[in-house]
Amino acid sequence: MKNLLFVLVFVLGTFIHSTAQDSLSLSLPKPHQTSLITFSYVAGSNSEGDALTYYHFPKQDFKGWYFPYSLSLQNISVKAGNISQFNFINSSPNFFLPGISAMKNVSDNFWLNLGLQIPISAESVTDPYGKILTHGIIGVSPVQEIFLMPRTTYRLIIGLGIFERFTNAYKYQNDVGLRVELGLKF
Repeated sequence: MKNLLFVLVFVLGTFIHSTAQDSLSLSLPKPHQTSLITFSYVAGSNSEGDALTYYHFPKQDFKGWYFPYSLSLQNISVKAGNISQFNFINSSPNFFLPGISAMKNVSDNFWLNLGLQIPISAESVTDPYGKILTHGIIGVSPVQEIFLMPRTTYRLIIGLGIFERFTNAYKYQNDVGLRVELGLKF
């Protein structure tokens, strides 16, 4: 809950800062020099869940590519698996995902988003002898998606892409599926 509150305060502060900028700079044909906030639904072969993600864009591009950093909070419900050697206490981990993307305009209003997020979480398991073990989870989560992002200042964006995850967790080690994202740029 503290992490969610921290992200919301950070996003609100960035939004207030961005609205104070010169209105001419906000109307340039870029994804937006400041921020995106999105809500996404992911459905994978081993899980499903939702996430709140914040993207912060740099002021400059590099040969048409932008490299925004992202912070995401994600709740996953892991499907019942076939791992029988452990009894899982927490099968719905909440992940904190810092990351970086590479975004490029590929045609009018369509943007390619290629990136990498680092999922961080913890899981609790009971070993065969009844001892409770807490295990830190870390991994990689590649991002490949297309955004429909109109070239106006405050607008709705839609994203569709592939959801992938690889972790060192006991139960939730890998996943692949679909990601649908809906958000606002500001």
